[in-house]
Amino acid sequence: MVPLQEKVQFYCEIFHLTSSNRAEVEKKYQNLEIVCKICENKIKIEKMKKHSELCRIKNESNKEIKDQDNKISEIVFNAFLKSRNLDTSLRVDKYPTKFFMKSP
Repeated sequence: MVPLQEKVQFYCEIFHLTSSNRAEVEKKYQNLEIVCKICENKIKIEKMKKHSELCRIKNESNKEIKDQDNKISEIVFNAFLKSRNLDTSLRVDKYPTKFFMKSP
């Protein structure tokens, strides 16, 4: 990463700024914040590179956690349905006269 002073000097040379304007540019650059496209938080421009790496890793981890959570929820739901089916089958087997009417 290029130090802040070198960046400011580079921009001052490009735009032919005087030393008085240079201080203004340096001050504005230090306070400049941009919005992260992943998390939509305002981040200082100096920290954006490191933030974007960490934010991308965090986002990928969150997606993986959601996928695993969905799989677990599906397994739990299927287990619940099977439990109800087994309970119903057990009751039918245990008390067949209550569930089936005998024809006269």
